[in-house]
Amino acid sequence: MGASGDHQRNFYLWGAMGGAAMVGLGLALAQRDTTVIVPTGDGEALMGLGGFATIAVQQPPNLSVIVLDIELYGETGSQRSHTAWSTGLAAVAKAFGIADARQIEQEGELEDLTVYIRCAAPQKMSRPFFSQLAVLGLHLIWAFAALGVLPKRRLRS
Repeated sequence: MGASGDHQRNFYLWGAMGGAAMVGLGLALAQRDTTVIVPTGDGEALMGLGGFATIAVQQPPNLSVIVLDIELYGETGSQRSHTAWSTGLAAVAKAFGIADARQIEQEGELEDLTVYIRCAAPQKMSRPFFSQLAVLGLHLIWAFAALGVLPKRRLRS
């Protein structure tokens, strides 16, 4: 996210694997008139799997969780995550009770997702949204050192 440009509404959780969906839930419950989008990775989502059960119980209509599934724990050394074998996070989200959970594997489906998110307003949505995007063949370039300065400077000003 930081690589695309910092914004005062970005909230980074570097080094806090497993907490993104729950922080997003807290924001969605506290700011019910604001659309909250949580972009996260498969490794991070797996670390905080129980949070999806809480999201399903709370059913915040203004919360969208978008999992970029690269089949790796990128933050800890790029070990293969469980999604590289058989774990389908969209299926897990549905099993927890998040009815609008999708697994996106084709480029054409991505356009539908983009339109859905851009048009989604808390008043129009009736339940939380979860999407697992298969991002395969991605060459990761880590820039944490440089990007970490952006939020630090913003928060200190």
